[in-house]
Amino acid sequence: KESALSHIGAVDLSKQGFDRDSLDMLLNKTKSKSIPDTLELLVMRLNGKEQYLAQWPNYGEFAKVGKVLNAGATSRTSKDPRAIFKYSYSNISNWADPSTAIIRGYLSNVYLEQWNAIANIDKENQTIQMKYYNVSPGLKEGRTWRVLNVPEELDVPGEYFIDLNTMTLYFYPPYKISMEDKLELAVTKDAQLKVTEAQHIVFDGLTFEGFRLTGDKMGLFDLLKTHYVEIRNCKFGYNAGGSAVIIK
Repeated sequence: KESALSHIGAVDLSKQGFDRDSLDMLLNKTKSKSIPDTLELLVMRLNGKEQYLAQWPNYGEFAKVGKVLNAGATSRTSKDPRAIFKYSYSNISNWADPSTAIIRGYLSNVYLEQWNAIANIDKENQTIQMKYYNVSPGLKEGRTWRVLNVPEELDVPGEYFIDLNTMTLYFYPPYKISMEDKLELAVTKDAQLKVTEAQHIVFDGLTFEGFRLTGDKMGLFDLLKTHYVEIRNCKFGYNAGGSAVIIK
């Protein structure tokens, strides 16, 4: 929105040490299976509070799938065409490059959240074609969905958009920020520290934060086949998405 433009700042991610491959894995979606598994690894925080990818409808709301012209393939091996459905929302026709978009919603069953990408938007006929197959029984009319990482929808404070082509992060901060504020972007899925087959070590006064993990089988600090290792006076991020310490 025009009213948001004056508040949006840009960060060159290449100059901040990020490489395109790690971001491409999360946002370019080379495989349908990778979308939910990898997107959950992406997190941005401002002074410890999580921010959100630019989305439409805005956080907490959903759009509805219109008339389904093709329910789409229901397995990775299926040769059926990709799902196509009608839309009636005028703002969708304003999206210049739908290839950045990530669709998230209950596309087939009301109990199963799914992720997909947009292969094409036919603005004349107001249809959207999905990029990947859908879980059986295929796309259904009336199901709820939203779209993430669309620059035209960067309109609410606390949202951001990542442009892979230019390796630029655009951010609409919830308030005026300065050099004193702490902005973190985490894109890794590995432990911050992993110790294997070691013994008689003391870790004292370390802070583990700013990372995003998936599930309790991953830890910020992994100890594998270790003995007599002591961890003391260490701090672990409360919202990392996994376990603090994994000992095997």
